[in-house]
Amino acid sequence: MVRITNKGTMKVVRETVEEEVGREFDLQELHINIISLSGHVDEDDDVLTLTWNS
Repeated sequence: MVRITNKGTMKVVRETVEEEVGREFDLQELHINIISLSGHVDEDDDVLTLTWNS
């Protein structure tokens, strides 16, 4: 399990993840690994953006 803390906005970019894992990556793969998610989520095929109101 990994905990990520961030203020404001966090973006997960598909292309960056693909470079790191060395294979094609579908951002929907993250959904089964997200235990707790709060905030506003905006998602398309290339970027998942999570925004918190501070």
